[in-house]
Amino acid sequence: MSTLPPASPASQLNRVCAWLLLGLSVLTALWSIGQLGAALAMDHYGAQQWLASHGLMTSGLLGWVVAHASALSALQLLSCLPCIAIALGMLRGNNWARLGFIALLLLTAVLNLATLPLLDRLLMDLLTPMLAQIADSGDASELITELRDARIMLWVSSGLPLLALSAIHVWLARRFDRADIRALFSR
Repeated sequence: MSTLPPASPASQLNRVCAWLLLGLSVLTALWSIGQLGAALAMDHYGAQQWLASHGLMTSGLLGWVVAHASALSALQLLSCLPCIAIALGMLRGNNWARLGFIALLLLTAVLNLATLPLLDRLLMDLLTPMLAQIADSGDASELITELRDARIMLWVSSGLPLLALSAIHVWLARRFDRADIRALFSR
């Protein structure tokens, strides 16, 4: 039988959020290391030139992402380090970690909302070359109508969950600014 008093809901919320942040950050760091290795291998073996020689290298946002895959992977890896530090600081009760977590939640909420236009831009970068090739055939108007409908479904099916996720992040940021949570962080 345990003689420890039960943890408060605020303490439980802090512990759950800190462990989730730590776990997700470590998993993302591991993924980023693998992704960085793959991007460096692609650079080393000239994958961009091979894609371009076969007409597979796109322009626009997707081409930029492929061209800067190593730098983006390294940036993703580096972004995990502050998240790991924040999670460990939250477990130790450091107030700077609580403030960092709030900032991280709000930044993530904004970035979630910025994702949808980027997904749309990537989709259009993929489809524009195909549309140019099909424009000569008689089926182009029907295909363009189907693509327009697909874009609308992308906005609806992705937009609503992203809005909900952003709302949860904002709610959680406000929750971590309440007195019962602030009382857990003394240092």
